[in-house]
Amino acid sequence: MNAKELGNVLCKLLGLSLCVREVGPLSTVLFDLTHGSGGYPFTSRSGAYAVSVLLTIGVGAFLILKSRGVTEFLFKSDTE
Repeated sequence: MNAKELGNVLCKLLGLSLCVREVGPLSTVLFDLTHGSGGYPFTSRSGAYAVSVLLTIGVGAFLILKSRGVTEFLFKSDTE
């Protein structure tokens, strides 16, 4: 296994770990959106938390889907 293949696998694992880590917080955000937190259906704090969770999931999905491109960018000077 060369460095590019290993980088590709590690990029996919990093993306997968980001997505899996945010499953619990995503369910919390969805619960807060539907049931409200503290008597308010949607506060700026829960909105910022929702954006943070969705952004992390988006970065994880990007790393999973575009891992080959990310690896090519990181190892562009490596010629094998």
